[in-house]
Order: sequence, then structure tokens, then C-alpha cells
Amino acid sequence: MMIRTRRAVMAVLGVTLLLAGSVPAGAGDREPGSRIDRHLATLTERLDLTEDQQTAIRTILEECDEQTRALREKHRSQEKTDRDAARSERAEIRQACNTRIEAELSEHQIAEFRKMREERPPQKNGRPDRRRR
Repeated sequence: MMIRTRRAVMAVLGVTLLLAGSVPAGAGDREPGSRIDRHLATLTERLDLTEDQQTAIRTILEECDEQTRALREKHRSQEKTDRDAARSERAEIRQACNTRIEAELSEHQIAEFRKMREERPPQKNGRPDRRRR
């Protein structure tokens, strides 16, 4: 009986380790904090943000992320979601956030920020197309 239990435990452990190796790199990056950290790091590098700007923009990004999550939950709880309405609401949140971020930037930084947004890949179905080319 003890041998069967030991074999079962070893089998489960083996399968677990096998499956753990099949998780794509970066799959654990789905936490909002890591996405916000990456976005803020990019903005800091490209716009040469001061520490005060970083703090203010982090707050804006966190609030916008929370608004987007709330919107997603609202539409998830509805039986039939109007995709165009949801997309429009997300665009409004994104625009409001960009406006708030620009309020924290100098004129030179605003120009670079807008350039960064223009360089983003085109959106497909309201979502950025993140496929590697």
C-alpha cells in the first residue's frame, strides 16, 4: 500500500514538473502591477520622467487599470454585451487617461508621448495586435 502511494505521489510530481516547463515565458506577467511597471519603465526611459512625474503617472495608470477592470466585469456580467459600446467605453477611458498623463508632462514630453502612441501597432478588434512580426 505504501509503495502505491509513493508511486502515485511521484507520478503527480512528475506530471506537475512536466507541465510547469510548458508554461510560456512571460505568462506570469499577466498581473496588472507588472504591466503597469513595464509601461511606466518605458515612459520613464522615453520621456525622461522625474520621480514626481513617475509617482503621479503610476497613480494614473493604476486608476485607469482599475476603471478598465470594472468595465470588463460590468460587461462580463451582462448576458449579451454590446461589443461596440464596450470598445467605445474603453476608448473613452484610454483617452481620459492619456489626457491626465499629458497634464503631468512638459511640452517636449507631450510631443514624444504622442509620437509613442502613433508608433504603437494598429489595434485589431479594439485590442493591440501584439503578434511579433
